[in-house]
Amino acid sequence: MPSDFFYFLSSLPLLHFDDKPALDYSEFLAFAQEKLTLQESAILSGLTLCPSSTETAALAVVDDWNSWETFVRNALVVLRSKGNKSAAANWLRDEKGYFADTGKRLEEILVLPNAWEKEQALDQLRWQKLNELQGIHFYDFTAVVIYAYRLLLLTRQASWNDQLGGKAFAALLEKATAAADSCRVKDF
Repeated sequence: MPSDFFYFLSSLPLLHFDDKPALDYSEFLAFAQEKLTLQESAILSGLTLCPSSTETAALAVVDDWNSWETFVRNALVVLRSKGNKSAAANWLRDEKGYFADTGKRLEEILVLPNAWEKEQALDQLRWQKLNELQGIHFYDFTAVVIYAYRLLLLTRQASWNDQLGGKAFAALLEKATAAADSCRVKDF
């Protein structure tokens, strides 16, 4: 029996870029297993934001996402290595496409003043790419996959914890200060 994507998608909470997701990915998968076919549920449970270099996608939208995300990750490696491709060669993956507009935007993002702003801008760029991939797909399985990617992105963002990050930073700072103190000449 074919899945009713209109009902399925209409039953899910709306996702907005700056909001915490109303459900986590495991809840989404449990709901999908109730309403979608086994094959569709299997595809959803196999989705990740990080593309696999060995995997061939069952759907065009997954292939498009993986191609674009691979390009983004490779471009970031090259840009962070000051454009030296030979220094970055060990980290690069095979690409299936080139996205000039994305390359330019990545250069702009990497000059932002702090890591948090860079991460937010990169995720905003990912969100925009998902909007582009959605195109005219509103109530089909491609729309479900786009929803899943958005939920994965928001779930990753929601996992960032300011307090834990602050504690980790304080521990690193304390360790670096102690190391610097041990190197100081105490008496002249």
